[in-house]
Amino acid sequence: PANSSYEVIGDEERSSGFYQMQKLNTIYFPEDYTSLKYIAENGFAFSGNTAGNLDIVNFPSTIEYIGYKAFFMSGVSMEELPQNLTYLGPEAFYFAYNLKLTTLPSGLQYILNDAFNSCGALQMTEFGYDTTQSEMSAMENGIVYIGPQAFMSAGDQVPNVTLHNSITHLS
Repeated sequence: PANSSYEVIGDEERSSGFYQMQKLNTIYFPEDYTSLKYIAENGFAFSGNTAGNLDIVNFPSTIEYIGYKAFFMSGVSMEELPQNLTYLGPEAFYFAYNLKLTTLPSGLQYILNDAFNSCGALQMTEFGYDTTQSEMSAMENGIVYIGPQAFMSAGDQVPNVTLHNSITHLS
């Protein structure tokens, strides 16, 4: 039976969670799993394999924070991040080179250093929120911070990138 009361996967002090579960192929979250807010340090780091065999099914939309090295060198191959995500920590997906994201959640505000470094399968072309197209506040909707090397060696298949005016810091 699912326990839908957990708010955190991983632990910043002990680097726990699903760390180094190299034979892990699928993570399934029940559709009604609504309390998960954080994936902490090393939550799924080194899990799955480099063939892209770490599928995440029904990734809870309630996740707001993906921490330091949460999916570092994992075989994760998802195409979307949770819609409530606002923060991507340093090296969150570093070397997750099967990650095939095509868009980012509209509420994502912070992408810290090396978050997508060496994620060569990325297909994103737009970053930030075009504040000229809506009356919504850029601070409430759209990327405001992209840290150093956040997309280094990522998206080798992306020919053009559009940076919208919500971005106030680009390293």
